[in-house]
Amino acid sequence: MESAAPAAPPSGDKRAGTVLRSLCGAVLLSAFFGAGAATVEGVVAVYSNSYLPWRVIGIVILFWAAAAASAGVLIALVVSPVAAGLSGRARLALVPVFVVAAGSFSYSLVTGRLIAAAKASGASGGLHPALLGLWGLLFGAIIFGVACRSARLGALGVSFIAACSSLFSFGLAYFARRSSGELIMLVLPPVLMYGAVTLLDRVRSARGRTAALCGGALGLAAVLVLSASLAGRKPLGPIDLGYVRDEGKIAALAGKPNVIVIVLDAARADRMSLCGYRFRTTPNIEKLAADCQFFRLGESVDSWTLPAHASLFTGKYPREHGAHGALDFRVESIDGNPLGGVPLSAAQPTLAFCLSARGYNTAGFAANYAWLCRQFGMDQGFRYYYDLPRYFSTVPGGLPLYTHGLWMADRILGRNGKLNQTFWDAGTMIRMARRWLSKSKDSPFFLFMNLMDSHGPYAAPPPFDHLDGPDIPYSLVLANQRTWHDFYGRYLRTGLGLTPEVLSQVNNQYDGGLAYADYWVGRFVEDLKSQGLYDDTLLIVTSDHGEFFGDHALLEHGVGLYEGGVRIPILVKYPGGAHAGEVIDRRVSIIDIFATVFDVLKLPMPDCTAQALDKVNHPIIAEDYENSPRVAMYGDRFKRSVTAAYVGDLKYMESDRDSPELYDLAADPGETNNLAASRPADAVKLAAAISDWRTKTAAFDGTAETARRLSPETLDKLRSLGYIGAAPR
Repeated sequence: MESAAPAAPPSGDKRAGTVLRSLCGAVLLSAFFGAGAATVEGVVAVYSNSYLPWRVIGIVILFWAAAAASAGVLIALVVSPVAAGLSGRARLALVPVFVVAAGSFSYSLVTGRLIAAAKASGASGGLHPALLGLWGLLFGAIIFGVACRSARLGALGVSFIAACSSLFSFGLAYFARRSSGELIMLVLPPVLMYGAVTLLDRVRSARGRTAALCGGALGLAAVLVLSASLAGRKPLGPIDLGYVRDEGKIAALAGKPNVIVIVLDAARADRMSLCGYRFRTTPNIEKLAADCQFFRLGESVDSWTLPAHASLFTGKYPREHGAHGALDFRVESIDGNPLGGVPLSAAQPTLAFCLSARGYNTAGFAANYAWLCRQFGMDQGFRYYYDLPRYFSTVPGGLPLYTHGLWMADRILGRNGKLNQTFWDAGTMIRMARRWLSKSKDSPFFLFMNLMDSHGPYAAPPPFDHLDGPDIPYSLVLANQRTWHDFYGRYLRTGLGLTPEVLSQVNNQYDGGLAYADYWVGRFVEDLKSQGLYDDTLLIVTSDHGEFFGDHALLEHGVGLYEGGVRIPILVKYPGGAHAGEVIDRRVSIIDIFATVFDVLKLPMPDCTAQALDKVNHPIIAEDYENSPRVAMYGDRFKRSVTAAYVGDLKYMESDRDSPELYDLAADPGETNNLAASRPADAVKLAAAISDWRTKTAAFDGTAETARRLSPETLDKLRSLGYIGAAPR
């Protein structure tokens, strides 16, 4: 009896066709799974009170889709030769099944950890990887069996259903985490996949099956979002109270200019070419200065963000407005981190509040989302306030796909860490402001912008990444939030790490970030001109504080009152070109910006210390509180309260713990020669000035009064000035 002839192996053409079909299917399935995983993690983040704007979601989805597609190509090339030896449906099913099983296993590792971290018990690990590996093999075998038996769908259709089932189940498992998350993650995908395939095999029309597949995928997505919204929290968004035109108020503002204030966060004055720095860090601001009154000797009230901005907004020193550091007064900022600081009290009338009450449309765009967020009261008076970062995670266990995806996308695109920063860059902030302006320019407006590109961690994108010279290596350690924080914290505690080589890298990246912000300020000014808004706008450009680069053994900011940390430039572009090109060498304070706005607008000003910049004769003071944010982290040398006073070129600093310091800033701008002992008369004179200032200024205890509303006395004063209506009868 003759035995049956063995089946002929596939011809070369058939084998090539199989590989090509497998390759195309693998790429499509892999890209879908990568994009879906990023989307599911985005849904988890959004409804866990994290923040992920669409552009960040889009970047991550595209990255993981591309990365998964590349992995799919490798899988197809490795598995296709094995599949070619199989027959019929099995040959076509092996590669797509392998792709979905591998993707499901990989993402189950991430989801398992997220579920475990989110449990009330606080467990840090998910299901054991070995168990998930066995589950992946079993799930793959089930998909393979169903794909080989499916009468109508084919391997690609079954694999697509399996991918949808996995992604939906993993997302649903997270929001059911307190009861049966792991069980849902393991059991639901095969059950859902098998049921869907069984139903769709009964649909005779290919077009009907395609429509059902697409509709089912969209339905699962809708169910996942609904489940997340029911189990999670409302997504964050900017403050948008809306602006209603009051024609009576607008008529009263006829002839008064619009107001724009731009603050470059942590922009040290002597690192600007505007102020004589050797590298061209601020060419666009230099160009703007030709139209401005330039105050070279501006001083901030402290060397960090919260008290400086609160003083700019209120025209008061930190002692008077109460918003400053306080380690024993913790506020959870918008990104969920407890920060040691006192919010700006609602009892303090702000610039935005007063202008809004007069009929101005008010908007603020704050890149420094930590200290300028609504939780610190910095939104007061703004009808629209954007205080959100590029992304942040309050998801227990973090956002693995977003954290790693943004970092790797940054490396591929050559952005030098810029893409991975959590705060928005100057280009994005200014584009946001442009969009707001396009809708608001027909009414009087006040626009505030805070730009963070000169703030650490430093990440200067090309072509600004080698401003100081092409031979300076670019260090991604300095561009990463965690590694930069670790670096400067170690330096402040021990004095170690800031070698000449590292310092050159720090300087280069800082200068590049400052130049990047300057570039976008220039673009914004040109945009104002093109819209016809420039000439009749009061435009003020300044910094909130400086930055230390090893001077006085300090790094970053918020750690002292030396000039590197508090000296700021102030440029005022008046309407109609008044005072254009004037350079003023009289010392002024950041608080005086507040009074300058009221002076130019010819509006009565609430009670405060500030005076118009060209009329200043009040004491120039800076304050560094003992309970500033750096004290607990960086040692005993910061456990002190320091007050600085200026008289002409003399600067005096007294501390509750250290010896007084006296410097002649004209002869010694680096503050290296303490004259307190050699010029005791001057030291006594400036100490008396500080004592007199304390006697004459009322201290506001923000920790006790931060929740207070405006007092009846303040309300009466504001009514008399026309900022609010008459009291109800």
